[in-house]
Amino acid sequence: MSDETNIPGAAASEEATAETAQAGENIQNGTSQIRQGAEHLRSAAEAKVKEFKSIAEEKAKQLKETAEVKAKEFRATAEAKAQELRGHAEKAWGQATDKAKVLREEGEVYVRRNPSGAVLGALAAGFVLGLLFRKN
Repeated sequence: MSDETNIPGAAASEEATAETAQAGENIQNGTSQIRQGAEHLRSAAEAKVKEFKSIAEEKAKQLKETAEVKAKEFRATAEAKAQELRGHAEKAWGQATDKAKVLREEGEVYVRRNPSGAVLGALAAGFVLGLLFRKN
C-alpha cells in the first residue's frame, strides 16, 4: 500500500473530491432539468399565445360581421325613413303648388272685378316697400 492511503487527511481529501464531483454532477443535472422546464414553459406559453391570437381573430371576425349586419339594418331603416319623408315632401309640395294656383286665380278674379283697388293696392305696397328699403 502506498503512504497516501494510510494518511487520514488524504482519505478526507479524496472523499471531499468525490463529494465535489457528485455536487457538480447534481448541479449539471439540476441545470439541465431547469433548462428543460424553461423550454417546456416557453413552448406552453407560445401555444397559449397562438390560441389566444386565434380566439381574438375569431372574435374580431364575429364583431366585424355583426357590425356589417347592423350597418345594413341601419341603412335599410334610413332609406325607408328617407322614402317616407320624400313622400311627405312631395305631398306638401303638391299642396303648396295647388294653393298657389288657387291664390293666383283668385287674385286675377279680384283684379278683374276691382281694377282701381288693385292698382291703388299695388301703389301702396310699392310705396311701403320703397320706404323700407330706402337708403338714407
